[in-house]
Formats: sequence, structure tokens, C-alpha cells
Amino acid sequence: MGANTLGIDASESNIAIASLHASADPGLDVTSSSLSLSTPPESSGAKGKGRLLYENTSVEDLLAQRGPASFDVVCSMEVLEHVDNPRAFLDSCAQLVKPGGHLFLSTIARNPFSYFLTIFAAEKLLRLVEPGTHTYTKYVNPSEVISFFQAYRSQDEHGTPWIGRLANGVPARIEAETRGMIYVPWDAEWRLSRRGEGWSEYCNYLIWK
Repeated sequence: MGANTLGIDASESNIAIASLHASADPGLDVTSSSLSLSTPPESSGAKGKGRLLYENTSVEDLLAQRGPASFDVVCSMEVLEHVDNPRAFLDSCAQLVKPGGHLFLSTIARNPFSYFLTIFAAEKLLRLVEPGTHTYTKYVNPSEVISFFQAYRSQDEHGTPWIGRLANGVPARIEAETRGMIYVPWDAEWRLSRRGEGWSEYCNYLIWK
């Protein structure tokens, strides 16, 4: 869609695989490491294409390198449930967002149902996922992420909380939203649940702030 995009991963091999996949997409300009996302498109012959740059780094190191308020949109998909310090990770992601920008996270809730689906069934029984991929104690519930952003303060001079008061445990729709992600096997696709369907957040879910 013409956006300048930076993809990061702490694994060098993951970056190599992602770069290989992206190079096969004619709609992308996979920018070399010698160019930055701010380089004019004509410099790489990619006018009209979305520009994609990959870096082998962590979000903490990216924050130290780029500084706060560096990105309009920050996405962290299926990462939070693998980190050792989720609060520090969320803090780094939040700091990277420009004022008025957006943060998208997806992760897995912590409860017996999610354990059954993602570890017992997917890893141990069906072997759809490499055993040991997930650690149940690292799963994070939606309410815990919401609580973090209630306490988190914006980087501007006002230092306002990212999420104000809750109504029945739910933030105002203009401040944040959580939605469950459900796999529909007969259609072989993932679907985003409707607002207010709390039961759908018992396993995989998405949060926007």
C-alpha cells in the first residue's frame, strides 16, 4: 500500500527467511541495509512500491537506536508470550509509537482452555507446533495488558494515561479494544470476533491501543 515498513526480529535466521519471502513479492521494494526507510523511492528504483527493510535486532535495541516516538504504527504479533519480561517489552513498544499513532499486539491468554489448545493439542498431541514453543506461565491475559496501559503514561508533557477509566472492565472504544481470534477449521481461516464477545479471547486475541 506504499508504506515504509521496518520488520525486526532477534533471530538472524528468521530475518533471512523473511527476506527471502519478501524478495518474491513484486509489490515490495526490499530495501538493502545500506538504505534507510527515509531514502527517496527513486534512489532504489522503487517508485510507487511499499518499501520494506529488515533488521536483526530487538525492540529494546531499536528503541535505543531510533529513540521514542519513531513510528506511526507498531505491530507485535505473537511475540509477547515468548518474552521473559513482558512489562519491559510492552514499555519499549509503547515508547516507539508517535503521539496519535497506533499499537497492535496479538498474543495468547493464560487459562486451561488455551493450554489445552496451544500446548497439549497443538504441541504434544498433534505436533502441529514444535514441542516447547510455548511456555504456559508466559501467557498474558487481556486484562493484564489493559492494566499495563492504564498505568502507562504518554511521552508528551501532559503524561496522560493511555487508557482512562474502564466500564465493566472494558476501556472506551476510542482508547483501546481487544478482540478474540478464532480459527474456523471448515473454512480453513482465522476470523476476528465481534466486540464484546469476551469468550472469544480465551485463547488467541488481538489488542489495539
